[in-house]
Amino acid sequence: MPRGRLYVIVLVSLITILAIKTALVKPGGSAVKKIAVAERPDAPALTLRFDPGQPAVNLADLKGKVVVLDFWATWCGPCRESIPDLEKVYQKYHSKGLEVYGISVDQTKEPVPAAVKELGMTYPIAMASDLPDIRSKFSFNGIPMMYVIDKKGRIAAAIEGAGGDIESEITPFLNE
Repeated sequence: MPRGRLYVIVLVSLITILAIKTALVKPGGSAVKKIAVAERPDAPALTLRFDPGQPAVNLADLKGKVVVLDFWATWCGPCRESIPDLEKVYQKYHSKGLEVYGISVDQTKEPVPAAVKELGMTYPIAMASDLPDIRSKFSFNGIPMMYVIDKKGRIAAAIEGAGGDIESEITPFLNE
């Protein structure tokens, strides 16, 4: 067997093994880290900037509301899976004090509008690249990653991954 063909076989085998291992890491959906009320840290100061013509939003100005920051990307399959559920929760509870902000970690803005339209996203979308210090304020190793900020402006939960019941993870904070 030619050496080049052997390298291709080994490479494809390694990629397959890694894909299977990754798929098995989190069976059953998302991992939720809820923070006890007494231990919740204040959310960092953050100003979300959107498309021109839309006003910027300061997290500090949203006290009294539950805020979800959803870190996602157009190319992320699990993100695309969780966004329709998050949109339903936003539509259902927005009038009850829920705010949702998507933060795209795409390298460029170009693919974002088409994905927003395709996925039926009605909540505002900011680009992580427009928020230069975002990763120092909200850390994550993968996406989707959601942070829930309670009515007092404190980080109440971190939801990593897709596949969980987003509504049951977010709505208890509306009743606090």
